[in-house]
Amino acid sequence: MDPWEVGARLEIEDTIARYARYADSGRSHDLAFLFTEDGVLAAGDDEARGRAAITAYLEGNKTSLAAGDGGGRIRHHVSSLRIDLTSETSARATCYFLAITGTGPDHWGVYRDELVHEELKHSGLDTRIRAGVVLTGGATRLRGLTELAELLFGLPVRVGRPRGIAGLPEEFAQPDFSVAAGLLLYGARARRPAGQQGISWGKKIKEMFAG
Repeated sequence: MDPWEVGARLEIEDTIARYARYADSGRSHDLAFLFTEDGVLAAGDDEARGRAAITAYLEGNKTSLAAGDGGGRIRHHVSSLRIDLTSETSARATCYFLAITGTGPDHWGVYRDELVHEELKHSGLDTRIRAGVVLTGGATRLRGLTELAELLFGLPVRVGRPRGIAGLPEEFAQPDFSVAAGLLLYGARARRPAGQQGISWGKKIKEMFAG
């Protein structure tokens, strides 16, 4: 199995899991954005085309569910997921689903999905990140995360650490503090009067984290 296929299958599994979770929590807008701009949600004889129509359709279902005996609570369970990759940017997926409300099993059936990977192309980022991806934050300490990211993105991946702060203690020059350090740098530069020299934030940062 090629690396791109591993990444594609993981992304598809995550998409379907998000679909079920967003449906359960009533996040109609977030669920609709799992579809492409001209995507179609078909359920029985109902069909909603485009994100706005999908959101409206889901909101209507949510209102009906809230008025029922189950009190608006619903949980979708999916199983037996099958993924057929038709290219590096498209796939078909099928899985069984069972929806349970507060009064018990409500409906069940099969999800049949046509999936495309196009968000990077829509945003124009696919031509701007060829140099690689930088991971930051404490999660970068997880073993194997860099390798997994390389599989998912198909690009070189490295771990980013704070830079550009004079006097920054070594214990804070770690990926865990990269976001905090970046925010401090941004704030300092935004508030610095024109022509003023840079200042050392190392002591201030150390005092801040030391309490």
